[in-house]
Amino acid sequence: MESVELKCREIDNVQFPIVLTKNVVSILRDPEMSVEVKTAEIADDVSKVLTALGYDVAPKKPMADWFVVKAVKGKK
Repeated sequence: MESVELKCREIDNVQFPIVLTKNVVSILRDPEMSVEVKTAEIADDVSKVLTALGYDVAPKKPMADWFVVKAVKGKK
């Protein structure tokens, strides 16, 4: 299984990490994901998208000035 880390910590655009996450999942067919984003709001939105795509999402983890969302595809 592929593992992908998206580092979007400095990006203010809320939609960018969401669109990027969807595209990566589509291209790689359900990789393990780690997404780093700037705000808790963006982390929540990314978590919702991953959950809708069938991922098991760990609680967002606050870091120094950003948040990380980690997820793995749930068992079918």
